[in-house]
Amino acid sequence: SSERFVWDYWHVPEQYSLLRTPAKRYFNAKAYEKLEDALLTYGQKRLGCSAITPIWLSCYIDGCYQGMHADNPHGPWAFVLSLTDLEEESEGDGKKHKHFTGGETTILKPHILEYWRTFNASKGAEKSDILEKVPPHFNQLTVFDPRFPHGVSTVHGTRDPRHGRLVLHGWFADPTPFFDGALLDDEIEGPLNACLEDIGRDLQT
Repeated sequence: SSERFVWDYWHVPEQYSLLRTPAKRYFNAKAYEKLEDALLTYGQKRLGCSAITPIWLSCYIDGCYQGMHADNPHGPWAFVLSLTDLEEESEGDGKKHKHFTGGETTILKPHILEYWRTFNASKGAEKSDILEKVPPHFNQLTVFDPRFPHGVSTVHGTRDPRHGRLVLHGWFADPTPFFDGALLDDEIEGPLNACLEDIGRDLQT
C-alpha cells in the first residue's frame, strides 16, 4: 500500500531471483483500473483474448535474473510492459548514464524447437542465433507465446530498486471470438458460426 509498501523477495537457486508484488497493491485504484482496461482492450482487439491474469510488478537489481522456463497453463500470450528508464541524467554532470546492464527478456527462437529440421551443417550458431533478446525500454509492451522457453538475463549494476529493471507482467487469457461495430450479437452469430465450422473442418483435414 502507499502507507507501507513491501517488495516480496522471490528466490529459487538456479531458477529465479527477483523482487515482486501484485501491481494492484502498488498503484492507486483509479490508475490500476485504467491500466487493466487498456490491456484488456488490447487483448481483445489484437489477440482475441477476453481476460488477463492478475498483473505483477517486478523489479530486478544487481544479481537478479529469471532462468529459462515455459509458462504453459496461464494463458496463450504473455506480456511484459516495461517501466524501466534505461538511461537517466546524472545529478553531477547532467549526462545520461545507464544504471545497469542485462535485464533483457530472452526468448528461444522458434527454429531451435525444430532444430534438426532447420539444421545447416555449413553454418555455426552463436548466442544471437539461438536467443532473441528484448531490452526493457520504457513504455514498451512485449507480447510472446509463453510456451517458448524464455527468461530474463542477469542484471549487473545498481542495487537501488528505484533504478532497477521495473516491469509489469502477466498473461492474456480466455481466447474467445471478438467482434466490434454496428451489428448486434444475434445478427452476427449465424454467419460467425458458419465461418467457425468451415475453419474447424479445414483444421481437421
